Amino acid sequence: MPLNVKLVATPCSGPVPLTVSFSTVPMGGVLPYQSLVLNLGDGNIIAILAGEVGTYTYLTPMEYIAKVTVVDSKGSKAEDSVIINATGTRFVPGEVIVGIRRG
Repeated sequence: MPLNVKLVATPCSGPVPLTVSFSTVPMGGVLPYQSLVLNLGDGNIIAILAGEVGTYTYLTPMEYIAKVTVVDSKGSKAEDSVIINATGTRFVPGEVIVGIRRG
């Protein structure tokens, strides 16, 4: 079976700070997998284990492409990616209190 990998991110969008859970599911290829690397799309790269759930918090509103790359013991490579849409902070009525100065 050819090497394949699936990247799952939850949630894929929301206001910053946006904490996203990532999980990877590599399939096929020749075990053991030599590396499983998650590029978070903002310059940060982390190693992750197959089936492991990792979390990351995006702080800047922007669209990111998170990409996982897996390499098996024969050197075959597979990739998958998801788009993360970190939006501006959310305004909730009543959440911000404006002070009144009395003179």
